[in-house]
Amino acid sequence: MARPFIITITTLLLVIWMASSVKSAPMSSKPKVILVSMDGFRHDYLSKVNNTPNFDMMLREGVTMPWIRNTFTTLTFPCHFTMVTGLYEESHGIVANNMYDSKTDRNRFRMSTTDDDWWTGHETIWTSAQKAGLKAGVYFWVGSASKIQGTRPERWFPYDGRVPFEARVDTLVKWMSEDDFDLGLIYFNEPDHTGHDSGPEGHATLKEVERMDGILGRLLQKLNDTNLLDTVNIIVTSDHGMAATDSDTKLIDLRDYVNDTLVADVIQQGAMASLIPQEGKASSLLYC
Repeated sequence: MARPFIITITTLLLVIWMASSVKSAPMSSKPKVILVSMDGFRHDYLSKVNNTPNFDMMLREGVTMPWIRNTFTTLTFPCHFTMVTGLYEESHGIVANNMYDSKTDRNRFRMSTTDDDWWTGHETIWTSAQKAGLKAGVYFWVGSASKIQGTRPERWFPYDGRVPFEARVDTLVKWMSEDDFDLGLIYFNEPDHTGHDSGPEGHATLKEVERMDGILGRLLQKLNDTNLLDTVNIIVTSDHGMAATDSDTKLIDLRDYVNDTLVADVIQQGAMASLIPQEGKASSLLYC
C-alpha cells in the first residue's frame, strides 16, 4: 500500500545551472547542499493553506514530487537515519524512537541517547563528505551528536528543542558562508509537534505550516544576502505524514491482546508498541 505522506522539494533548476558553470566558478562559490527536514509535513499540507509564498516559489522554480514512500510510516528516528545512510532500518539498526537491546542488556535507547554504541558505524552522508575532504555541519539531525565510524560532523549541537528556528537557520547559513561548509543539514520538529496536539487538519497545525514557510523564506533570504543562493542546492523533505483517526472506533487497547501482568517494561507505545515480557513469560504474554 502506498504511503503518500511526505513532501519532497529540490531546487533542480539551480543544480542544472551550476552544472554548466562549475568549471569556471572559484572555489568559494563551489556548489553546496543544504538538506532540510520539517518533521511530519504531510504530502497535501500545501494544498490546504494559502499563505506559503516561499514554498510556492520553490514549486515554480524547482521540482516536486506529489509523494514518496517513507521507510517507516510513523516514527522520526528510523526515517531520518535512513535518509542519511541510504539503508533500511533493519540494516542501520535504528528501528524505533525507543529501543532495548536484549542481547547486551544495555540501557534503553531514547530519543536523547547519544551513546556511540547505539550508532553501529554505518556511514552517514556527513561522514562520507568529510572523508572526501568536504566540510559538513549538522543542526539537530538524528545521529549527529554521536560518533559514527569514530567521527562527528565538523559542527553539531546536542538536541535542544528550545532553540528558535530562526537561530538555527542563521547559524547554518553562517557555516555555509563564513566557514565555507559544503554540506549542511537542519531539522525542525514542526509541523509534527503541533499536529500531534491539534490533529493534521487542525487550525493550529495549518498555521504552523505557514510559519514553516516563513522559516524557509528566512533561509532563502539569508542565502541570498550572503550571495549563496545561486550556489546552494536546497532539498526540503520530511520523515512521515500524519493521519486523523477516531479514538472511539479505531483505538487498539493492548490489554485486550496482552496479559499486562506479564509485561516487565514498555519500551515504545503509540502507533506501534514494543514490550519486554517478564523473564520466561514471553510465550504466555499474548492472549491466543
